[in-house]
Amino acid sequence: MNVRKEQVVFAVTVVAVGGLIASTATDSGPRRSSSSPGQAVELVDRPAPDVARSLPAKRELAAFDRDLLSQPRDTRPLPPLDIEEPPIASLPGLFPPPVPGPAPAFFGALLRASATPTRVDGLFVDAGELGGEDFAEESGGALAELAAAAKDQHKPTPEELAAKLESWKRLYDWIRINEGRPLFGYIRNEDRFGLHLAANEPVLFVEVDPESGKEKFPGQEPMRFERARVLEFALAASFENQLQIRRREFGKTISAGQYLAVLGFADECVRRRAEARRALDVAEEMYKLAASQSADDPAPRLGLARCYEAGFDFDRAYQVYQELLSGGFAHRPEVHARLAELEARFRLFESAEARLREAERLGRGDWSVAWTFGRFLLDRARPTEALERLRTAYKFEPTGEDKSVRAAIRYDLGRAHCAQGELAQARELFEKALQADVTCARARAGLSAVDTLLKKPAGAIVVERERATFEELYDHALADLAAKKWTDARDGLTLAANADPLRAHLAWRGLSWLAEITGYPEESLRWIEEAYTADPTDAWTCFQRGRVLSQRDDLDGAREMFATALDLDLDFADALVALGELSARRGERDAAERYYERALTLEPARAEVHALRGWNLLFAGDVRAAEDAFKKGAERDRNDASCGLGLAWCTYRGGQVEPTLQQFADVEDTRRAFGDEDALKLYARRQVARISDHASKVIWTDRFERRVLRNEWVSEEAAGPTIAIVDGELVLRGNFTENGATRAWREWPPAVFYALDLDVTITHESKARVGVFLAKERPIRAGGVQTLGKVAVARHMEGGLQVLTQDRSDNQESWTDVPPVDGVEWWPTDKPVHIHLERVGEGSDATGRIAVDGITVAEGFRMTALAATNQNLRVGVFAEGATGRPLKVEIDNVEVVYRATK
Repeated sequence: MNVRKEQVVFAVTVVAVGGLIASTATDSGPRRSSSSPGQAVELVDRPAPDVARSLPAKRELAAFDRDLLSQPRDTRPLPPLDIEEPPIASLPGLFPPPVPGPAPAFFGALLRASATPTRVDGLFVDAGELGGEDFAEESGGALAELAAAAKDQHKPTPEELAAKLESWKRLYDWIRINEGRPLFGYIRNEDRFGLHLAANEPVLFVEVDPESGKEKFPGQEPMRFERARVLEFALAASFENQLQIRRREFGKTISAGQYLAVLGFADECVRRRAEARRALDVAEEMYKLAASQSADDPAPRLGLARCYEAGFDFDRAYQVYQELLSGGFAHRPEVHARLAELEARFRLFESAEARLREAERLGRGDWSVAWTFGRFLLDRARPTEALERLRTAYKFEPTGEDKSVRAAIRYDLGRAHCAQGELAQARELFEKALQADVTCARARAGLSAVDTLLKKPAGAIVVERERATFEELYDHALADLAAKKWTDARDGLTLAANADPLRAHLAWRGLSWLAEITGYPEESLRWIEEAYTADPTDAWTCFQRGRVLSQRDDLDGAREMFATALDLDLDFADALVALGELSARRGERDAAERYYERALTLEPARAEVHALRGWNLLFAGDVRAAEDAFKKGAERDRNDASCGLGLAWCTYRGGQVEPTLQQFADVEDTRRAFGDEDALKLYARRQVARISDHASKVIWTDRFERRVLRNEWVSEEAAGPTIAIVDGELVLRGNFTENGATRAWREWPPAVFYALDLDVTITHESKARVGVFLAKERPIRAGGVQTLGKVAVARHMEGGLQVLTQDRSDNQESWTDVPPVDGVEWWPTDKPVHIHLERVGEGSDATGRIAVDGITVAEGFRMTALAATNQNLRVGVFAEGATGRPLKVEIDNVEVVYRATK
């Protein structure tokens, strides 16, 4: 058989490739055992590559000291200046929300206000400061005299007399026995409510003085008036008396025709229970009477349960609800809804919501269930869900019910719109509530609340403080607060707190804000603590308490409060910003960035938050991200000085000095209208001077990378030790042949010298005082020198640290010991120690600073002589020792900061 050469090559190649593949699969790949076909595949764990290793290292924009292609020099620019934190304005506060008010998510848009205090003297004054009890007694007597004099001078008009008689008839029983004024007092007949039916029964009467309420003849038996003498009599026109009279009208049993009247009367008793002591007792009796008439209607027993709730007898109320559910009324939605209200009252919110959903399922379109569920959701700060139910209640609101019910439904729907920040819809609903019932005080308060949120002047609604509800008093006080009527606002908030103790915390938080903006920080703290104690779940209260604590530098307490406010509503933007600002103050840059980022997703148009975010990023070192944040803030408010200052620093971090100076100058120019004391203007001006001064200075460096000293260094070796460059270091070594000093120095003009830095290593065998000095010296006769001024820091032969600050011509040096800290030596042997000597200020104002390994050991001492320009300054190192003492000192990394240009 003829086999061609190409076929042989192909066959060999196939066999080789197949063998290679089989070998690779056998050695490293996952395989299945041939003997066990059902065995699972053996998976080999391979480490994932670290992507971060392939990314470029993060660095500053101006990280290079010089251009890559420029020739090496012994000078370089100073490192960039540290960013000086600007005088950022304090964050705005939140005006107290009215009732009804917006949800926390809308606080910022509707309530944000400046909290800059303006002192109002005498607004919060303790009574003790006015003279205490003595003042009260004296002022009380004076007021009584004035009142008596006014009473004698004033004679009431007939209209005033008639009004007074009517008011007395509401307070007292009365009887008329002639054509004159009736007698006022109390009818003491045993059956006083049935007296009008007993025509011949005498009237037993106790007369009182209607002005004072005291009996005219105390201790005497009631006067007996025969009916023939009595022209007219009546009981006091109080609800208590009306209650008893109407109760007698129904008797002990009722007919079917009286059923609804009895229920209405019982409901009225519960509603007006504060006006009569026995109102709830009568209501209970009426509900039981109605329940005996109709066993198929749960209304009487629901009313009975509500009566027990009003009397705080919750166990009996709960028992009634359970009896209804187990007694054939489990299919009635109103039973579930009423029980849910009771559970919500005891904060059993999950159970209450489950019952309300069951009631909603049983009664689709039932206005009462929808209304109850809507109010529940609204009270749970879920206005979006509440709107759906309240719209249903409004759509199917009853037409035959009491007008107050329709007004209440419309009010609650308006309240939900207000919580959502929909003020136009809220106003419309409040107006419709007043159309349904012109006496609806809460609707009037709602209109006042909308005006406050819209920052409109208070309307012409007049609040009668004696009859006003809590909502009216509170919202009217907030209107006065917005109008800067400080005294009226204080008095109104105090009245509101007294009007409803269960909601007094709302007024207390308003007093806290009032005290803060009028310059009473202690009062502000006191009132917000009262409000927080009463209701720690109120978002505004938590936020305000956090602000007050933050102003007192209680950062932990402030953070807890802001976090609590945020937990109550995750869209509370101002709480996010406050947490970001607090985190930035604590140096927690990453946390601050997350808070700012979230806040800006909610309110992207806030230039001041963009600025805060930019500063936080800038201090964190992310210049590019900071620049983006500042630019976004400037786009939204081009006059925002904080953004302008931040952009200038970003430009500086990019290595551009001249554009930076121009940007700072532009910011200063935009603040011309704010006066010469404007903090931002002064900051910009200060940075221009600071950066200009810094840019004029350079660092001269000597690494001793040569064999001979040169480079303008001068050596002085008469005492024995020699000075030489060894392995890239300046070395002073040898034994002292006489008492004296070995020195190496370089001269600088005093006008340009600013600082000296170098590393000094003193070996353990050295027995001399070794240090660094700045000095002005001049030669004198006999080969000596006179020291005109000297600053030095040295290690004593025995290991202690000493400093010398001599600012005048004196041949006697006076060294000062620097005690060790916690027993640790300042200058250990055989280890490089970094020494820093610096001049601060110019001319006669020049002072100095000395630091060892970055720790300041002396500062503020005068350097007037060394700063004078009469002769050059010697800058160098020295070693002083006695005859025969050994020495070895290594000097490296010498740097001098000097001014290269003016």
